Amino acid sequence: MEGTNEAVADSETEDTGAKPGKKKWLIIVVASVLCLILAAGYFFYMKENSATSEEGELGEQGELIEGPDGELIEGEEGVEEEWVEAPPPIFIKIGPMTVNLVSNDLGQHLLYTSLILKVDSEETQEIINTHMPEVDSRLLLLLSSKTGEELATVDGKTVLTEEILALLDKPFTQPQPTLGISAVLFSEFILQ
Repeated sequence: MEGTNEAVADSETEDTGAKPGKKKWLIIVVASVLCLILAAGYFFYMKENSATSEEGELGEQGELIEGPDGELIEGEEGVEEEWVEAPPPIFIKIGPMTVNLVSNDLGQHLLYTSLILKVDSEETQEIINTHMPEVDSRLLLLLSSKTGEELATVDGKTVLTEEILALLDKPFTQPQPTLGISAVLFSEFILQ
């Protein structure tokens, strides 16, 4: 009987030794699951907060409504948008023009060019289009006073654009509002 008592005693120590191991394992699994749940909750909470802050805190200041494509958009009582969309630029094409240039030698030099004016308003566009024959005449007189050597370099072309801006800044009629010409662009420029 001694052998059976020893076997029973061994099995009891195994059972008692196994139970604390199982309890530890159970505690580790439960703690891990809780940590995962907390981490997932934190992740979704932060994701929601960052989406709200990207929208300009509209959740606090304005009502978010769902748009036709499913995106959240600002309601009527929301915050005004910070980004102001600039109006599209207005361009006026002038030319092409072929002009005889001043020549120091006996040869004849020509300039073939087309210009584009970038203007700030429809009012400026209307004034320039109304006075286009005068614009063409002023440009032809200016261009024909230049030499090929002056216009061959990038600096020469830059000086020419400044002179064109100054030339078109002079009023065509009295009184005339200040024209808003922001740039002179060359679309064609051939010296011969």
